[in-house]
Amino acid sequence: RQNLDLARVRGIEAELEFRPAESWRVLATYVFLDTRVAAASQQRSLEGLRLPQVPEHGITLAVRHENPAWVNAAVVTRYVGMQFEDDANTLPLGGYIVVDLLLSRPVARLGEIFLGVENLFNQAYAVGRTTDGITTVGAPFLIHGGIRVNF
Repeated sequence: RQNLDLARVRGIEAELEFRPAESWRVLATYVFLDTRVAAASQQRSLEGLRLPQVPEHGITLAVRHENPAWVNAAVVTRYVGMQFEDDANTLPLGGYIVVDLLLSRPVARLGEIFLGVENLFNQAYAVGRTTDGITTVGAPFLIHGGIRVNF
């Protein structure tokens, strides 16, 4: 591996929040990243190509309901756009959508208990590829929980 001489990263991020009621929040975030190799004296063929493992588009949509007397809940949908695994931009990784569910409940003043479900619909998606045809997939359906303690 060799370092690049110069990379150009330009982008924009926008976020909108809507509160239809005091306990409800809807959030939408969009990220656009134009990441390019600007100079690579050791390998000129890389110039102008996209940086590896950086998606050009990303979108997050979250719906949250906060009710500390009962439960706080959030559904988060994430879209990660197409990206490349390699610097030569020959190994594409397709875009994907993943939905997560988060639940929490405050416990007195001590903290909170929480439960998270990641990749709710068990979507299979690639996060890595090799030239030998081996594909690494992202985390499958996953449940985790715990206790957060404030002190």
